[in-house]
Amino acid sequence: MSDVLVLDIGGTWLRSGIFLNGSLVSDNRQLISDVRKTADFFLDLVGAVIDIIYDYKKFNYFEEVVISLGACLNHHTGEIYYSAPLFGAQKLNVDFQEILSQQITFPLTISVINDVSALCYAYDYTDYTKNLTHIAALTISSGIAMRRFDVKLKKVIVDHVLGLQGEVGHLPVYNPFFPSNKKQPICECGGINHMAAYSSGKGLDHLLAHHLDSMVNSSDSIKDLFLKYKIGALALKEALQANCVDAEKILNIIAYPIAYIIVLIFCISPEIDRLFVSGGMVETLGSLLEQRIFKFTGEIAYVYDEQFYRNRVIFFESASTFGLLGAGHYSTLRKG
Repeated sequence: MSDVLVLDIGGTWLRSGIFLNGSLVSDNRQLISDVRKTADFFLDLVGAVIDIIYDYKKFNYFEEVVISLGACLNHHTGEIYYSAPLFGAQKLNVDFQEILSQQITFPLTISVINDVSALCYAYDYTDYTKNLTHIAALTISSGIAMRRFDVKLKKVIVDHVLGLQGEVGHLPVYNPFFPSNKKQPICECGGINHMAAYSSGKGLDHLLAHHLDSMVNSSDSIKDLFLKYKIGALALKEALQANCVDAEKILNIIAYPIAYIIVLIFCISPEIDRLFVSGGMVETLGSLLEQRIFKFTGEIAYVYDEQFYRNRVIFFESASTFGLLGAGHYSTLRKG
């Protein structure tokens, strides 16, 4: 079996590696901010991916590239509709696969799949899906999305026309912990009160930069930490570890929409055996976020079993290579 070049492109990192015989044998990454060279980030991204392909070609033999992309895209065709973490409110409607193929001068099969779909394939690649029939993956990172996966059919369930499923980050949510009489947060896509505006990494950065005084009474300590780290999740983590009361209020604002969406997922799709939750926010805030989410799931929904959500929802604090693994496993399954 020949090598497969795998890429995982998200709102923070661009990762790449070689997937060979069921294993990831290399893993490299660069900040997505370093890819931005001009006002047209899409063209910058295309150029960066082309450079990566040719750099790997110097030392590896591969005939296939699978790209895990943090974007709302058509699972059937690979057409990108939009990606708030990558392109803001810009609507693209471009065929990423075709654009890349036109610039490659050697035989190469290119596939583009959603990054949360790739996570589903990664979980299927492990023993986590043993004896299960349906799983779902929810990522809480620069952006937010969810996908449901049929373990028996080895496929992500999507709309038969648009090829979409699970873009929960762009659903408006009710958040009782954010003052209703204050200006409501705007998502990177331009929508108001979207889940991602409260609970994503970039959403938190925006909240701390523009809404801090609306959320807490005394914001100096958190403001100083945010100026120190430049990353909201790191600032919030340190403030929580210092038992900052204001940080507890902000954690409620982040956690409640996630808990609400989790309750809805199981309400609508009770066949889901496990929901795997990962992403940069989970990785950074860890059990602080996890336990607050479980607190709210118990308050939002009445269940006969108090352990229902703790048994069904699994948090992964370290899943940084899962996008690459999932892209590789997707290639393996497609080849049969």
